[in-house]
Amino acid sequence: MGLLWPWMAEVHVAGDRVCTGILVAPGWVLAATHCVLRPGSTTVPYIEVYLGRAGAGPLPQGQQVSRLVISIRLPRHLGLRPPLALLELSSRIEPSPSALSICLHPGGIPLGASCWVLGWKDPQDRVPIAAAVSILTSRLCHCLYQGILTPGTLCVLYAEGQEDRCEVASAPLLLCQTQGGSWVFVGIALQGSRELFATTGPEEAWISHIVREAHFLAPSGSLYSPPEGSNLCPLDMAGASGSSSTVLFLLLLTPLIQD
Repeated sequence: MGLLWPWMAEVHVAGDRVCTGILVAPGWVLAATHCVLRPGSTTVPYIEVYLGRAGAGPLPQGQQVSRLVISIRLPRHLGLRPPLALLELSSRIEPSPSALSICLHPGGIPLGASCWVLGWKDPQDRVPIAAAVSILTSRLCHCLYQGILTPGTLCVLYAEGQEDRCEVASAPLLLCQTQGGSWVFVGIALQGSRELFATTGPEEAWISHIVREAHFLAPSGSLYSPPEGSNLCPLDMAGASGSSSTVLFLLLLTPLIQD
């Protein structure tokens, strides 16, 4: 039997940290730049990628897959520290029940989908844990995180009691299951955040150019971008991301999922 999350990769960096990654094509893994590269680093560290692992113990012989990373590609048009990094593997990973590529979301909020943050509770044990989330509308996200959002950033709200299920150092993943049952990768956590995710949509052209086999779903819904103008948020609500009571009040006024 295959894994529940056959796209999830363990990215072991220089023997001192482990990041989450997602298999986007047989020879490529997507990961968070801040996790795989140290600030100011200009060289590719020694990185091993594993798929088909359940916790610290490997799967039965023949199901675990490992590859070395031979290059790291960054979208340089976003500056020196873009949020997303493509890791080129030393050889292809052929599809199997425990190692499959995932489709990528082209941008916007996945309408009618069930969404989850996927990561580890403890980076030492590395047992995958999923926390149910709702993706906030662009207006509410802008109100809560005014002044710090970059284009393509999504905000999520965790289901009650699930806020601390995943640790943040390894950069958890945001995935959604469509109404048709297909799984799609939406984004990866920004450094130090559980609620903000850099999405693949704005970088579709760059990803498709580097990874010819990457597959994006057909666009649906409205593109996600912070609204312009300073009069969209009441003064007493703007920048209230640290107040859970304010968040709950806002949710009574604003739909969680964009129509």
